Amino acid sequence: MTVEHDIRRYRIRLHVGIATIFVVIVTALTAVVIWNNHQEASAAALRTADQLFHEIAAETDERMNGMLGAIKTTVDVASALPSLAQRPRYDGLSSEPLEAMIRLLEARPYIFSVFVGYASGEWIQVSAPRGDADVSAAFQVPDGAELVIRTISLDRDGKRHQYLRYLDADRHVVGARSERDPAYDPRPRGWYVNAIAAKDALFSEPFVFFRLQKPGITASRRLIGGSGVVGVAITLSNFADFLSDLNPSPNASVFLFDSQAQVLARQDEPAPTVPPGAGEANPSEPAGLPKADELGDPILEAVVRDALAAPGGRPATKRLELDGRTYLARVEPVGLELGLDQFVAVVAPLSDFTGHIERMQRRSIVAALVALAVALPLIFVIARRVAAKLAALATEADKVRAFELEEPVEVESLFLEVHNLSRAFGAMKQAVSVFGRYVPKALVREIVQSGTAPELGGQRQEITVLFTDIADFTRIAEETAPEDLMLRTSEYFEALGSVLSRHRGVVDKYIGDAIMALWNAPGRDDDHVAHACAAVLACRDVSRELADSWSQRAIPPFQTRFGLHCGEAVVGNLGGADRIDFTAVGGTINLASRLEALNKRYGTEILVSGDIAARVGDRFVMRRIDRVQPVGVASPTDIYELIALRPGDADLPEEMAAGQADRELCALWDRAYAIYLDRDWQGALAAFEALLERFPQDAPSRALVDRCRAFADSPPGPGWDGVTRLSRK
Repeated sequence: MTVEHDIRRYRIRLHVGIATIFVVIVTALTAVVIWNNHQEASAAALRTADQLFHEIAAETDERMNGMLGAIKTTVDVASALPSLAQRPRYDGLSSEPLEAMIRLLEARPYIFSVFVGYASGEWIQVSAPRGDADVSAAFQVPDGAELVIRTISLDRDGKRHQYLRYLDADRHVVGARSERDPAYDPRPRGWYVNAIAAKDALFSEPFVFFRLQKPGITASRRLIGGSGVVGVAITLSNFADFLSDLNPSPNASVFLFDSQAQVLARQDEPAPTVPPGAGEANPSEPAGLPKADELGDPILEAVVRDALAAPGGRPATKRLELDGRTYLARVEPVGLELGLDQFVAVVAPLSDFTGHIERMQRRSIVAALVALAVALPLIFVIARRVAAKLAALATEADKVRAFELEEPVEVESLFLEVHNLSRAFGAMKQAVSVFGRYVPKALVREIVQSGTAPELGGQRQEITVLFTDIADFTRIAEETAPEDLMLRTSEYFEALGSVLSRHRGVVDKYIGDAIMALWNAPGRDDDHVAHACAAVLACRDVSRELADSWSQRAIPPFQTRFGLHCGEAVVGNLGGADRIDFTAVGGTINLASRLEALNKRYGTEILVSGDIAARVGDRFVMRRIDRVQPVGVASPTDIYELIALRPGDADLPEEMAAGQADRELCALWDRAYAIYLDRDWQGALAAFEALLERFPQDAPSRALVDRCRAFADSPPGPGWDGVTRLSRK
């Protein structure tokens, strides 16, 4: 007791001991650092930006020269090919130019199309969609097509006909279209007229491609030994693509423009939009691309205006003052070797460079050291001790936030506040550790962070609900010793619970062998439906891995079934004054439970509601299994089997992406199910049986085969609405 009394007597108030001294020192030190940074930042930033911007401009010029120079070389080589002088016949597939054009297109992946226009008005063009939705839409490209052959040829009567032929990767025709008297004629186009009059290859001004209705440029040259012009086209989006690779600073922008102040490409922006039908009324004139003052970007407008006001000067990085902010900008010409009249501009706020200047940092450190050196040595000793104790307590606070609660808090200090805080942390850590074993950790975290006591009652909000169940658990329980069953079930719950937690799910409760989990409660999650779907897929994989591990040890495995639904529910605290339970109630919970039970009927692992499919069907691979009205549910609902993640979703784990077999299964199922909905029972039966030949283990197909056979023998009445109404759970 005497020792404790002596220790307490030497403890002093934290703010009395160090606050006054540190306020004075830190204030003086901060003033010195700020003043020094202000003096040096602008000059150093300008030098850094000037060098960096010049490198960006040089790289842009190099890329444009490389891309467009390669295209010009391609046109030069193509103009001398004898085969290209041969006019196309019929649909062009047997024309001599075709193979050469395809090879030219394949050699340059950034080329939109290769084409030849003839003096007769005939035309042959090879284009590659390469996954571009705009190209596919413009040419109405069918699935599986890799090349589009567009031909305009003359029939025996001299009439012009247009043919579209679509080839797959093996050069097989997978689609065809044709029309009489097409509107397109290459002869009045600017690229044709200029190439006929010139000796060498030349680039066009940006114009709107007739078919694609997107702006681009062409390189064209008169055929040597033939009557026509060969050309290569690229869209302006190619420029935007390589500009997007250039990132001089976090808030910088890079763009291309010409001497008419037309903006050709912008970093991380699609190609400039043009009015519908632009370039069609007068095809020999270039399209009017948006000018700098039409884009609503004051920074871009100011840079272009300043650059064109004094053309021909030596490139240099300049300051621009706009809306109270200082920007650094540099404009340099590009493509001069190719005869282009274009410029690249690099713009960034001055603030992007003022925080990362080595010289300024060194002077700041020196200033801080000088300020600290003149302070009393006692301040250093006290500050170091206090900092060490506070750092230790901060570490303990982070552990509590992260629910790392195993180790006790052991921080002693002469300062009364630090000592009391250490004891409070220890008590809180122990209480939260015990509390967190009985209720969801997310709920405990929210209560701890809010500092308020939970109250009875709830509020209506949208949530996503998951129910899981172990197939044949009753039989497994009867065949397993209770002690072993308890250990295995705990291992199973630990595996699935950790997966749910990683995917922002909250385990609401364990119900025997089942799990009820929530998303978007108690914490907010704007993408809760997608996170829940990803969690279920991950749980399915973990459950299978655990089952395989047990099977290898001759232990009966668990097979998990999942039911997932989203909707409104009342979320809150239920119970009495001395004990409450955080949970959710309502029809949404009931339907999620019914979905889990329906897995047994269809032989599936994961069933989700139509509401889930409507929200994230574009991000996950699903198939519509049936339309059902479970017992206790007021209205029918569509049910879907969740299979995998659609490839390409950057926000979700790529390892969950669907494979080729998954996509093939869904395609076959969708085709068969559509026939089933059309009441063609024999056709649907044949389609589902064909699916089973490819996927013999597909349980839903077996269920639908049995149903189609029953309907074929005894068709439902005319009032059949496709709903399966269940009379029991």
